[in-house]
Amino acid sequence: MTPLQPPSLTPSELASPIPAPQPGWFDSWQDAKAYIDAHGMEHGYAVTSTHGDDKKNGKLKLACDRAAKYDNLSGISENEKLKKKSSRKCGCRMYILARKHPNDRWELMIKHERHNHEPSHDMASHPTLRRLNADALDQIATMMMNRVPPRAQTAVI
Repeated sequence: MTPLQPPSLTPSELASPIPAPQPGWFDSWQDAKAYIDAHGMEHGYAVTSTHGDDKKNGKLKLACDRAAKYDNLSGISENEKLKKKSSRKCGCRMYILARKHPNDRWELMIKHERHNHEPSHDMASHPTLRRLNADALDQIATMMMNRVPPRAQTAVI
């Protein structure tokens, strides 16, 4: 039986300045995801859940939000289109797996630690990081009930 070899790294992956998060153990998948999100915000990337996620059965797959590539489904080349499409996707292979063990703890494993792109300078470019958390939504609801104008609400949040 031949041992599995790690995937070969591309030149852009070798040059990536984005450090990988540390593997570890967490009490819930939410704690593991929060750790990865915080690490990503600090180092200029974001992650999204991928296909094959099954949190109820103890499996969480996370990949860089710049994974995959733009898929032109129209059959018309980009040069011939009137409206040009752009995509942030660049085929990044960074991939993380969290698995629930029988002791009800989640193990975070880094399956592919290298990004093939530079870190983002503006974290607002990542849609997953622009989502409001429960505390912010509660704060907005309270301000709406107190008739605070929307421009004042956005200044607070």
